Amino acid sequence: MTLWKNSPLIEKVTFIAVAALFNYTSIVASLHEKHSNYLILQQINFIQDKFNQKH
Repeated sequence: MTLWKNSPLIEKVTFIAVAALFNYTSIVASLHEKHSNYLILQQINFIQDKFNQKH
C-alpha cells in the first residue's frame, strides 16, 4: 500500500472512478446479460484510451 500513499490525489480519484465504473458496468451487465461482454469491452477500451492519453 506504499504506492497508494505516494500516488497523487488525481490518481486515487481516477482509481476510485474506474472501480465505480466497473461496478456500474457489472450491474448493468447483470440486467442485460446479452450485452454484458460488449459493455465490459467498451469500458476496458475507454479506460485504455484515457490511460494512453495520460502517458
